[in-house]
Amino acid sequence: MGILTELIYIFFKADYWQAWLLRISIISLLGVIFYLYLPRLNRKFKFFNKKISPELEEKENIILKKLKRLNEEEDVLKGKKKLLRKQIDDIIKQGIELKKLEQGIEIKKQEINPQKKGEKEKMPVENEDIQLFLRMIDNWLGKLPEETVDEFSKSDDFKVYKKVLEKYGIK
Repeated sequence: MGILTELIYIFFKADYWQAWLLRISIISLLGVIFYLYLPRLNRKFKFFNKKISPELEEKENIILKKLKRLNEEEDVLKGKKKLLRKQIDDIIKQGIELKKLEQGIEIKKQEINPQKKGEKEKMPVENEDIQLFLRMIDNWLGKLPEETVDEFSKSDDFKVYKKVLEKYGIK
């Protein structure tokens, strides 16, 4: 009886780490035993083994079949979703590539000289050059015979001529 008394003392009264280790080990061992043997104990008691009615069992089977079919359909839809996502990503990549190509074409258009072969390069005309040219034309018109000048002053061309002179600040 000495060993049993010692074990009881260690299990219930001792307060050092080996006693706690023993307590935890025994409780764990009991938990494993109950876990393994509880299903066998359940079979012995009638209140654990109640059977469901055939109608309910049939309804349960129908529900389980529908659930299985829904899970299969969900898997199919997930596959289609992945495929659509990949197609959308491909379309976006193609759109980005097209945009880059368009930008490259625009840059090349800007680089290309718009002049045709054989055309001389056009020089920008300055306001001072235009004013000088208009004064020169005005002087030449002043040297024409009066009849020609009167005829010109009555025409629609004279209105345009006068408007251009005013625009460039001449007379």
